[in-house]
Amino acid sequence: DTVATSQYAPNTSGHQDSGSGSMFAWMGDDNRMIDAAEANRQFHSSPPLLQNCENVELAFRGRRDMMLFTTKRVVFVDIQGFMGMGKKVEYISVPWKTVTAFSVRSAGSWADKDSEMC
Repeated sequence: DTVATSQYAPNTSGHQDSGSGSMFAWMGDDNRMIDAAEANRQFHSSPPLLQNCENVELAFRGRRDMMLFTTKRVVFVDIQGFMGMGKKVEYISVPWKTVTAFSVRSAGSWADKDSEMC
């Protein structure tokens, strides 16, 4: 089983989004882009969550949680516990063939800095 890397995915190798650095961004659990190659290495080994032919194309991290966009699915990593120090982790996998629609909401005003993908 092989899946080619998307021709539309940007090359984020080595990219580290530092975020706004704002305390409000941290409190709001704003996601920032992280290195997809590093996430790919991590989730192929510890824990071995991804298939051998599957690659992470985009990866985002919030305060505790992560969201991975792979060649086969979207994976939500929910680390539970206080300040991310919990040992319990929930992985939610949504195969691309089951995604029928999505929406994007942009940030509103100066008070609303969040944008979302639902």
